[in-house]
Amino acid sequence: MSIARKSKKRKHKLSKAQTYNARRQANRARRARRRAHTERRKRERRQFKFRVKMVRYYYKKRRAQMSEKEAVKRTPARWQPRKPGHFPLSASRIRQWYRIAEREGIAAWRPKSKRPHHTTFMDCMDDGK
Repeated sequence: MSIARKSKKRKHKLSKAQTYNARRQANRARRARRRAHTERRKRERRQFKFRVKMVRYYYKKRRAQMSEKEAVKRTPARWQPRKPGHFPLSASRIRQWYRIAEREGIAAWRPKSKRPHHTTFMDCMDDGK
C-alpha cells in the first residue's frame, strides 16, 4: 500500500453543538466547585489585611509614647465591628496579634496551608512483613 492510501489515525469529529454544550456544562460545574474555595480565601485575605491595619495603628500609638493600656483602649474604639460581616475585636486579641507579630513577623498571621505536606506511600502488595 502506498503512503498516500494509508488511513490516518485521527479522532472522529463530534458535532459542534455537543462539544460547546459539554464545555459549557463543565465550566459551570468547575465554577460551582471553586466558588466555596474562593469565598474562603477572600475572607482570609480580608482578615489578614484587617489584622495588619489593627496592629500598625496600635504600634503607631505605642511609638508615640502612649502607654500600652491607653493604646489598647483606643484601638478597639476606632475599629469596632459595625456590620454583621465585620470581624470581632477585643483588647486581648490586639495584644495577642502584636505579640505574634513581634515574635514571628506579620507573615505568621497568614492562614496555614491545609494540604498534606508529607505523604506516606503504602505498598498494597506488601503483607506487612
